[in-house]
Amino acid sequence: FISEKKINVNFKRYSVRENISFSTLLFVAGVMFSGCHTSPPDNAGNHIGSNLNPATNTAAYTGPGGGGAMFNPTVSPYNPNNVLVSCDMTGAYVTYNAGVKWTRFNLHSPVSFYVFDPLDSNIVYANSIALYKSTDKGATWHVLYPAATEIAGIVSKGDHAEEVVVTKDSTRRHVLALAVDPAASNKLYAAISINKNSALYFSDDGGLQWTKEKELEDGATNIFIVPNSPKEDRTLYITGRNTITQREGGVWKLNKGPQGVTLLTS
Repeated sequence: FISEKKINVNFKRYSVRENISFSTLLFVAGVMFSGCHTSPPDNAGNHIGSNLNPATNTAAYTGPGGGGAMFNPTVSPYNPNNVLVSCDMTGAYVTYNAGVKWTRFNLHSPVSFYVFDPLDSNIVYANSIALYKSTDKGATWHVLYPAATEIAGIVSKGDHAEEVVVTKDSTRRHVLALAVDPAASNKLYAAISINKNSALYFSDDGGLQWTKEKELEDGATNIFIVPNSPKEDRTLYITGRNTITQREGGVWKLNKGPQGVTLLTS
């Protein structure tokens, strides 16, 4: 649902190039403006998330942004009507009816990826300034990593006032990739960067405790588990910037990208 409001603009004569640039600016501004009006009116006719107070028609607090470009659409493997999508203006969205209605939620920063549990349709993970977990298909979220007991607070930094988790030990932690064992929901594999040092970590208790398995000098963008590999010794493939790290039969192997390829994108 999008609310439309008239905007008065004073025009003057421009060159052809200026006209094109000005039109582009108006288009982008229009997309961002309309993106802020993403919810239907409530029973009183107020647009939830609107940037105007309906009573006074003056500016009002709107909460996290929800317009802009959309990224990382992720469809539930259990129900194609259940979809999550990220926005580059902090907000994220979930739908349970194939897009007829979207609900916005805020995890403090744009969500970089979602992972559905392969065994439990209610569980989904979302990675933002921390790794979050939902046990109700994305309706509510709680922080998983770093653990809530290890977080001292959140601060805003940079030109965009981006939020950053502050840990009690002052380490900078970022989850780069996540995979859930296809036969056991409590077994998680995560590529985690701690103070810019990346490694593969494993948890067998649903993410409460993590054990470091392997340094990842090339970072990580994805973790793939071979489903028919031995359950107690999974075969893994971890894509880095220009490498694929493989574990098979307990043996690790680093495979470099093809000659001339500088970046693996998936």
